[in-house]
Amino acid sequence: MIESMVAAVEILKTGPTSVELVDRTILDLAKIAPEAAKQRLFIEGDPEAILAVEYYGETPEEISKKMDVLE
Repeated sequence: MIESMVAAVEILKTGPTSVELVDRTILDLAKIAPEAAKQRLFIEGDPEAILAVEYYGETPEEISKKMDVLE
């Protein structure tokens, strides 16, 4: 969880539209809720938290440039 919060600080430097921290409690609840479980398919392993980062841009290229900084 601490790692996610530290990463969020770095992510904010890239100018995202939004950053959402999803913690262990929500991730665990999503495992048992049938509709939410479908939304967990992209999650690998059993993380303490995940960060969902959203970018807006005028073109796909503009968004790609912002996302490239994350890597």
